[in-house]
Amino acid sequence: MNKNFRFMSVALALVLCFAAAAFGQATTGSVEGTIKDPAGAVVPGVTVNVKSSGATTGFSATATTD
Repeated sequence: MNKNFRFMSVALALVLCFAAAAFGQATTGSVEGTIKDPAGAVVPGVTVNVKSSGATTGFSATATTD
């Protein structure tokens, strides 16, 4: 009985560790910032392109500042 309890305890601990690591993976993100000219004034209407650096995702997005 003691060996079974120890095995189940270790198995449960491993499952919880792997589950915690899986929840740490984010699938979303955000980019924030301000576009300014050399004088420091805010520039509206700028098109910003964002591309993923990961070779497998191929994600890209375009947005225009307001």
